[in-house]
Amino acid sequence: FFLKFEQLNIMEHSLSIAKRIIELIELDDYEGVLNLGIPQSSERLNRSSSPDKLKKSYLKLSLLIHPDRLLKNTSDATKAFQALVKAYEFLSSPDITPEVEVSVSKGTKKEPKPKAISRSNEGCYRTRICCPRCKQPWNEGTLDGNPDYCYNFMMTGLKQYTCSTCLCEFGCMTAIHHCPFCRKQFEYCPSDFHGKVVCGNKGCGRPFGFLMYNISDRVMAETKRTVKEELERRMKEREAKQRRAMRSRRGLSAAEEDSAFLQGLADECPRCGDSFQAILLQQEEEEEGAREGTADEDQILRRHLMDCTSDSKHAAHAAKKSLRTQQEESRAAKADQQQAAQTLAGWQLLGASSEQLWLLDEPQLRQQVLQAGLTPGPGADKDALIGQLVRLDRPRDSLEAGHPQLALPSSSAVTSSALVVPSQGRGRKRAARKPRSEVLPSNLHGMTCAQLRSLCASMDLLQRVKKNAVKADLLEVLENAFYEQPEEAQKTSSCEEVACL
Repeated sequence: FFLKFEQLNIMEHSLSIAKRIIELIELDDYEGVLNLGIPQSSERLNRSSSPDKLKKSYLKLSLLIHPDRLLKNTSDATKAFQALVKAYEFLSSPDITPEVEVSVSKGTKKEPKPKAISRSNEGCYRTRICCPRCKQPWNEGTLDGNPDYCYNFMMTGLKQYTCSTCLCEFGCMTAIHHCPFCRKQFEYCPSDFHGKVVCGNKGCGRPFGFLMYNISDRVMAETKRTVKEELERRMKEREAKQRRAMRSRRGLSAAEEDSAFLQGLADECPRCGDSFQAILLQQEEEEEGAREGTADEDQILRRHLMDCTSDSKHAAHAAKKSLRTQQEESRAAKADQQQAAQTLAGWQLLGASSEQLWLLDEPQLRQQVLQAGLTPGPGADKDALIGQLVRLDRPRDSLEAGHPQLALPSSSAVTSSALVVPSQGRGRKRAARKPRSEVLPSNLHGMTCAQLRSLCASMDLLQRVKKNAVKADLLEVLENAFYEQPEEAQKTSSCEEVACL
């Protein structure tokens, strides 16, 4: 009897909690909903509370008002449980904002949220993507563990992912793509994601598009942050790779290759291609047959080079070496294409602003200049190309020191899908634009002089840079541009100083 009475009390308490949650959610009191799960003497929960406290209150209330528990009042329990989930998601997700209620004569009416523009998925499919090394499908099971929207990031070239089978890192330019109809391979480019392509395989020829999944604002904001950090890190790695390539461009002579082989710095003979282990094994077999004393490795390698005179082996090794070089160059070219696609997709995701043009490489900047309707100057370097694009943000009659104006075409020719330039009124002089601090790289002091100069060109600050400026000078120009006071504030402060005197 006492047990049944206690169960009835718990049921009544759960029903009262469910009704109270429904009342609070109608008032958009998300904090009040989760505060029902904590003692009154405890600190009140809000959006700044720790995730552990929010989750603890949410779990406690979900056990009380779960629809499986309140069987006789399933409708109220379901409504209350959905309201609890909504309150928990709102308080634990900083990017989610509540709907604004507008008072009208007949009650309250919720103002609809702004709708995002998205393309249709009609005739679109999720194509199969396979690892270029082990040929296993990517993200088609629970092994990879990536959400569905990662397909968007992969196909636009925004991110690279690691194969769960062979741990190979690849992107859309290096992956293997299969047609959704004939299941055969086809060539893919990130610019095809928002359009439709025709399968070029024999016997197929069917058109298809690529499925686009919905991505929440919170995930997109986090993606922008991580993409910006990734672009900055990869740019630093690319600069270091280019410096190493310039140092190793000379290569080794035949005598230097022989010396490296004798010193144990090469794994194979530079003439015939025999491996180091195979040469030692062959020498051991010869010594056992002849019953001679054991020679050291240096003598064995010198004797091999003296006896290595077979022209057929030399020709076969040269052909094999040439094929290996071609394969390495092909892989490097694909990796460079993937890197370029990822850089362009990241720049577009971050807003495709002129202040972040320093993230692009020289071929991409030339393409942007052509799309903007301009002609790249003969022998123009990266900074000059950035300057051409940055000057599109100026009115035609703006005359600033060090920046001669270009003969811009009509506005329709200047506008492009890749670079959206804000319109400026004619006949007005533009004041010096102060750069936005949010576009400043996080690793500013770790950048090279060339990167800092490109950053100054993107911020329209090259006129302040001296001719033979070093890294400290470039950092000083950037810091002064980002942290200097406006002219009006400087005049006000100077007037106050004069008044005090």
